[in-house]
Amino acid sequence: MKQRAWVALAASLACVAAGAALLREGNGSGAMFAVEAARPAAAATSASATSSPRLAIDAPARHRSSGANDPGPTLPLLVITGSEPPRRDGVFTYYPVRIDEKQARAAMKGGRLSIPTPDGSRLDLAFEHAVEHGNGNWTWVGRLDGQDNTQRAVITFGPDATAATLPDADGQQRKLTIQGGQTYLVSAPLSSLHVGVNPLGDTIKPVGVPGAGLASTGALDNTLGVPLASGQDANGLKAPSAAGPTTVDVLAIYSSGFRQAKGSTAAAITELTNRFDVANQVLLNSQVNASFRMVRAQEAQAPDDTDNTQMLDAIRTSTPWVQTLRDQVGADLVTFVRQYNAGNNSCGVAYIPPGNYAAAGDLMYSVVSDGSLPTGYYCEATTLAHELGHNLGAQHNHEQDATGGLFPYSYGYRNFSAQFYDVMAYGPDANQRFWTFSNPQVQCKGLPCGLADYADVARTLRLTMPIAAGFRASKTR
Repeated sequence: MKQRAWVALAASLACVAAGAALLREGNGSGAMFAVEAARPAAAATSASATSSPRLAIDAPARHRSSGANDPGPTLPLLVITGSEPPRRDGVFTYYPVRIDEKQARAAMKGGRLSIPTPDGSRLDLAFEHAVEHGNGNWTWVGRLDGQDNTQRAVITFGPDATAATLPDADGQQRKLTIQGGQTYLVSAPLSSLHVGVNPLGDTIKPVGVPGAGLASTGALDNTLGVPLASGQDANGLKAPSAAGPTTVDVLAIYSSGFRQAKGSTAAAITELTNRFDVANQVLLNSQVNASFRMVRAQEAQAPDDTDNTQMLDAIRTSTPWVQTLRDQVGADLVTFVRQYNAGNNSCGVAYIPPGNYAAAGDLMYSVVSDGSLPTGYYCEATTLAHELGHNLGAQHNHEQDATGGLFPYSYGYRNFSAQFYDVMAYGPDANQRFWTFSNPQVQCKGLPCGLADYADVARTLRLTMPIAAGFRASKTR
């Protein structure tokens, strides 16, 4: 991390120590933020080894396309209603819509799903797969014809509302978002948008904490900190064997402001579920046989307008109830999600493990900002995937950060001539973001999405995700 970033971090930690502008529990415990008292009873019940909390997401059950050549009928997902006039918020325009969930179910049987746009065009989406979550939410995933790993339509249907990340098309960014319990189709010209990245970076590599040193004795991989598997050399060239897909359990803490903006707890959970499904789509595109599972979503009273680095440190060091809840629900990773605010100074921040990965479980924390500002600055739907990637040992592209990756190849990828970059890389707004972790075996614009032994985050995740999945014993069936 650059020197200026460390200076900023030091200042942030000083603010934490002073308790500046932070909400605390009224019982004098000094915790960073309090668990919201008024929450569903099921959400207040700790997960156990035999049952999951109501808000837990079960292991994703996928329903895949039949693969038939006949595209079938094209079914409209939504209607832009006249219940209220379109609303402008800076560069963004919000159109109230009515969703027909039955059409999405029908399109799973060989048809296509159509999303009418305000300009009279439409997005026609071919079904790929669906994910049933068992908590009142399910997600439909599809793609535009001819599209590669650029983006997907990831549409999450919940009890109260629908949230969706949609492919960019016709020079417009479009999404379905929830405000006050109402689903809106939001549209903005791509030329007016800017990703809210911090040029100083969004990773913290702690010193003097567990996981901060390299293992140096015994038959250990010096970076992974685990016994070497048969055929695996000291550079981790072979992933630990696994019986099947790896599931990494994540505790998602979200701010009261995030819930209030969405209109209900259920709507907030639907929006969070969508971001996890986007992250899992990135893993799928990257040919990583693993997934993230949100085992608990817990509201907390916390400000939405403080620096993300300050919040990250507070979550890990000043909120004992978070650590207790993490242990109770068996979460390998913890993320805190809140409404994007200019005071965040970034769209997210995370600890990146500095070696001996098997001992880095206590560093598995991240902060994610979600949403947009009227000025056109916004946080991408892949921000959660990006920050969790840091926890798993992935760094930005080499041009952005020359050090910090867990392995020499644990870096994102940016192709300057072809003008594209992956989920972990930094790139200009005019370039194309591909929904993949760097992988030289995957194609982006007909070119490799990485370089062997230089930019191959997928290879890194195949090594670290099985280890991360053991940071806490799973309490979810």
